[in-house]
Amino acid sequence: MPKRARWAAFEEALGLPSSGPAAPSRGHGVDPFLVEVRVSPASLDAYRRLTDRTVMPAGTTVLALHSRPNGTRASVFAMTKGAEGWEYVVAEADGTLTAQGALAQCEACHRSAPADHLFGLRPPAPAAGN
Repeated sequence: MPKRARWAAFEEALGLPSSGPAAPSRGHGVDPFLVEVRVSPASLDAYRRLTDRTVMPAGTTVLALHSRPNGTRASVFAMTKGAEGWEYVVAEADGTLTAQGALAQCEACHRSAPADHLFGLRPPAPAAGN
């Protein structure tokens, strides 16, 4: 079996600034994950203020780092906007690529997002009993 490639931009993406604290993931699988979203520095403020009229510039990368409740890093999802639209990346915790490109499954979900294929920041789920 051939060795799968590593996402070329993985290390750079890990260095992107965080958009805020990790919150429960409401997508990307059925397991209970926390997700930390990191965004290209030039687009970070726009991401934090997303509205239904926001359009991100080409070159924007949005990274979703998933972790399990015990803190172990899990899957990595990313979107990078090019001149023709968004390219998607699905990778394992170490950056090994699972899929990359104009991924139909990613596009099918993200086309329903309220702001340029982005769902944006979501408040943490309320604690049990609140």
